[in-house]
Amino acid sequence: MNTPSTTGLPVAAALCRQRRFLRSKRVRAVSLFVGCGLIAMWQFSFLVARARVEPKYKMRASSGMYEVDKFTYFLYYTGLYPVATTIAGPPQSKEGAREILKTRGDTLLTEWGHTTRYGDLGKALLFLPVAYLKGSAASPSVIPFHAFLFTLSLILLYAGFWRLHLEILGAAAVLFVGSDPFQLFEVYGNPNVFGWPITTAILVLALHLPFLTRLRPRLTPFLWLVPVITGVALSSVRQIRTEPVAIILSAAVCYLFLSRTPWTKRLALLGLLVSSFLAANKTWDAYFDFKLKQAERIVREAGGTPYPGPRDRFHMFWHPIWCGLGDFDTKYGYDLWKDQSAANYAFPILREKYKVKLPDWDGNSLVSKSDFWDEGRKYYKTPYEIPHYDEVLRGKVVHDVTHDPLWFAGILARRMVHALRDTTPVSLAVGNWRIEFPVFLGFAFVPLVLFLLWMRSWLLLKVMLFTLPLSCTSILVYALRGTTYYAIFNLLTAAVLLALILEAFLRWKDRRTANND
Repeated sequence: MNTPSTTGLPVAAALCRQRRFLRSKRVRAVSLFVGCGLIAMWQFSFLVARARVEPKYKMRASSGMYEVDKFTYFLYYTGLYPVATTIAGPPQSKEGAREILKTRGDTLLTEWGHTTRYGDLGKALLFLPVAYLKGSAASPSVIPFHAFLFTLSLILLYAGFWRLHLEILGAAAVLFVGSDPFQLFEVYGNPNVFGWPITTAILVLALHLPFLTRLRPRLTPFLWLVPVITGVALSSVRQIRTEPVAIILSAAVCYLFLSRTPWTKRLALLGLLVSSFLAANKTWDAYFDFKLKQAERIVREAGGTPYPGPRDRFHMFWHPIWCGLGDFDTKYGYDLWKDQSAANYAFPILREKYKVKLPDWDGNSLVSKSDFWDEGRKYYKTPYEIPHYDEVLRGKVVHDVTHDPLWFAGILARRMVHALRDTTPVSLAVGNWRIEFPVFLGFAFVPLVLFLLWMRSWLLLKVMLFTLPLSCTSILVYALRGTTYYAIFNLLTAAVLLALILEAFLRWKDRRTANND
């Protein structure tokens, strides 16, 4: 039997549609609802067992969230952000929060350490869902909310494949991604934000599955909304973590290469994506600008001292690029992912070229122990807030890359090898039970892509390529300490291979039955 033309696959891709028992609308409906319910119960088992999740695969290259929960108290009870208090165990009520604002202004801060001054202000909002459910800001947590989003993304991914009559492929993809040891730890065992790249990627993939088919898609009103939803969602995620936003490249390419669709519609979809992303960014900027000014005004009126130092909207750019260049080669003085080495390089240039007054810094710690932004010594300075700091690092990086491109190309090549090699293993897990197969399918990705090209299996090929932007961090910035675990192309490779093997077996069984008859 030929593969259905709706998917445009000449090989074993439309797995379930060829099976008679899954052609019935009733059976298909049952497969959808049962599948979604099983995914929800399966992922709930990890939420129950989260204290025992094995952190074998984890992110070590970033601290991520740094005491952001300190701002949950006033954000939940009064809507003020960023405002924190040094009072231990403040009363958990609106009245208690207002009383602190009235009588204990000396305990109020608009910065805690260097939590918010480097951007990503949306992290604090992640604590609100659980606070609203509990009716209290005590012991704030992001884990239940992250678990909900990850579970929802898996359900939508399965439903997307189900809509294309690819239940088996969808189930395999969900099974392997939902058992990924890195993602399980970062979602259920680590109160941080490193699970967002994978969750975001599979959400966006689920939304875009209708655009990946070979035939011209019917651009229904919902499909026209997809780029708008994607742009707004990615802009919102950007307020939490920058790396997931790279998946916007896949969405853009998806629209530009949309099969059998006029270029006017392709460009219109791309325009909706870009414009919604930019408009949402402007909206978030206005929101946080308002919140910062409001917090500073109220803390000042209460008798406190607002943070007077500089703030970045998003994380520093050239600093991590500089630090990352030491992952495989120290030829030009780049050290292995040490913040202090970048500052030690920049300080003499800042002093001699820009005549900048440098803070008192010992060259080893991350902060100054004697220089502060305020007279009350509540807000310490860091070496990375000095004027022209990023400019100095950018100058060195650009000079070295442009004057020795072969050196930089060698680093990129080694990073690509690590991106293919240092992936998480194919795993199956439920609750506390886990089995890891001793197969790392990163290197299998390339030959499988070539095979699918040869067989002109465009849908499978697009699915496998869609999540590649998750490797941008490990290839363009730094390839060690867990950054390669963001990638799930290896798990999608396993899902496609399993689907092809199952289909080959079913075809063989059909032929054997036909011969016996």
